[in-house]
Amino acid sequence: AYNDFDFPNDKIEKVEALRYLYLANTNTNKNKELIIKTNNLNKLLVLCDIDLESTYKQLKLLINAINTIKFRVEITIKPHPLCSINKNDFPDLDFEVTNMPLGEIMPSYHTVFTSNPTAAVLDAYLLNKNVLIMHDCSTFNMSPLRGYKDVKFIKSSDDLVKSLTHFMKKNSYNSNNLDYFYLDNN
Repeated sequence: AYNDFDFPNDKIEKVEALRYLYLANTNTNKNKELIIKTNNLNKLLVLCDIDLESTYKQLKLLINAINTIKFRVEITIKPHPLCSINKNDFPDLDFEVTNMPLGEIMPSYHTVFTSNPTAAVLDAYLLNKNVLIMHDCSTFNMSPLRGYKDVKFIKSSDDLVKSLTHFMKKNSYNSNNLDYFYLDNN
């Protein structure tokens, strides 16, 4: 974009957020093998939003879906660091809460359900996870993956049930080859 406006090249530095550097050292094929070996296809990682209202909408959608699904789903919720989750607020949902870094927990899951605007969806996508993104139709789609055909935007609990059933029962994987970040350990 800067080049399009004739900004001098010698004043441009290629940089990336440090939090994504761990992605440069991941092997997605090894990640898939780990999932298959540990037989954890029915584990769902839920990545929540900084906005409490959005987080509660996402979890309500999840509760409605889980109550109609025909198989057990082991749910782990990772709240946004600035928006904690109180398990007592969701007595109808059986889940664990984790605050571990994404790079440490992501290999244990093959399906991830995220809030709409969260950047954590990029971690999941770039690690070849099946990505389900809540799309709240009362607001703009702010997802960094809007427009990508291999992610599922979830508008209802029925959408979530269909997608979870597809991904968890059919052992289906996302296999993108996206070069999204500028990842250079040097």
